[in-house]
Amino acid sequence: FWGHKLNQFGISSAKKYYYLNCYNLRELLKKKYIFFAPSYQPERSTNPDGGIYYEHYYALSLISKNIPKNIIIIYKEHPKCFDKKFKNIIYRDLKYFKKIKDNLKNVYFVREDESSIKLIKHSIFTAGVNGSTGHESVFLKKRFLLFGNAQYENYPNIIKYKSIESIKEAMSNKIIKNYKKKFNKIFNGVSNLYIIRDYWRYNTKFRYGFNESFDYEKLKLNMSKD
Repeated sequence: FWGHKLNQFGISSAKKYYYLNCYNLRELLKKKYIFFAPSYQPERSTNPDGGIYYEHYYALSLISKNIPKNIIIIYKEHPKCFDKKFKNIIYRDLKYFKKIKDNLKNVYFVREDESSIKLIKHSIFTAGVNGSTGHESVFLKKRFLLFGNAQYENYPNIIKYKSIESIKEAMSNKIIKNYKKKFNKIFNGVSNLYIIRDYWRYNTKFRYGFNESFDYEKLKLNMSKD
């Protein structure tokens, strides 16, 4: 009971501090910026998939310290971060936001209900630790700097962070037009999603008392036609 109450208080404190330090998006859009989209935590996409970057501050600081002085970073918190029904405060608490504010002077917070699509469209490039922004950036023809691993890491325009040079590559914003060369890698990435799907298929009997019908070979055939 008291653990739950402490968690609720921690989320409220973090939210209050974050909102007090949010900037006007309209003014920030006048500047050159990189859009950093943090993922929800706790979730498998950040731990284990994010690797060492499950600690978002580490990924954010690598960008902050290795970009030109005339470029800022717009940080829009995940919509569910301050939701008391789901969030566990040990991941992004008050200390986390204060650490960003005190140490990364080129990072600007905006409210989590701002439009991600607008932020992606006007950015130099986008970045994050896995998350759906990677998918959205591809469709909006923006480069996405990926920290850690993701099923979509072989998609066109996804740059997986390996060194500071990866940041420079993302800033070039050259669009990869020849999608066919990467089709097999994309196919393998999507297939990995269905390895997880198969896990749940084999567990439905145990969990729910019935078997689910699922034709994996037919799925692959349809994907190859696409």
